[in-house]
Amino acid sequence: MTRKLDGIFEDTLVMADDVFCPRGVEYGRSTYQARVEPGMNYLLQVTATTNLPRLSRWDLFSGDTVEEVKIYTPLARLRRPRLYIFGRSVGMLERKLPLLDGDSHGAHFLDREKMQLQLTLRGLPDGLLGSGSVVMQLLEVITSQVALFVDFDTFSERLFIQKVAATMGVHERCVFVADLQSGGQRWQSGTDGRRLELVTTILVTFEISEDPPALSADVLRDVPEDSGFVIFLFWGCLKHHLFVEFLLLFALFTMVE
Repeated sequence: MTRKLDGIFEDTLVMADDVFCPRGVEYGRSTYQARVEPGMNYLLQVTATTNLPRLSRWDLFSGDTVEEVKIYTPLARLRRPRLYIFGRSVGMLERKLPLLDGDSHGAHFLDREKMQLQLTLRGLPDGLLGSGSVVMQLLEVITSQVALFVDFDTFSERLFIQKVAATMGVHERCVFVADLQSGGQRWQSGTDGRRLELVTTILVTFEISEDPPALSADVLRDVPEDSGFVIFLFWGCLKHHLFVEFLLLFALFTMVE
């Protein structure tokens, strides 16, 4: 865990791991802790594996709704996050621009250029009890691009998603328009192959993600009964200012498929 303000980093230690596997933490049920200062941005890297686990649980143990931290973590390859809070999917918290201060608990942004996920964690009234966990599921993605003989004003993202979903036989939530660019002028051909006219085009880059079965109620339970979670609260002093170091505790519990 590295604080982005000054580069200070601290290694986390595994607290509980019921599976020993040479392939790394992705294949076991493990719990890790990290100290964070409210209001700061942190880079989290899982060094035992090149990828974040497919399924993880994130907790910020703070009961103050004003306190927040932003976590930046590399994905190694493109995968789309699907988040759950209080057992419910929170697709509305997906942002199309980098996160700003003061955003909601669970707000997230997928930076496709840096292959990095940004996540906001905020204190909640029962946060010291582990309530408000963010359950994150990472979905495999394929990316494609198509040229459309329309201009930006005519293009309908909603209609495009509906048509792609119907063609591919997937749910609309699996289709995401990642980028729109001008395709310039191109010749539009008739049914006989003859060029008819020059038409403005756009290039649409879109993604289709997998759609796995719904997570079980045990996984989505707000405060798991058998979680092994431990609450830590530390007081410290930095530059003569008193602050609270809360422990960001997240459990990696993906099992071998």
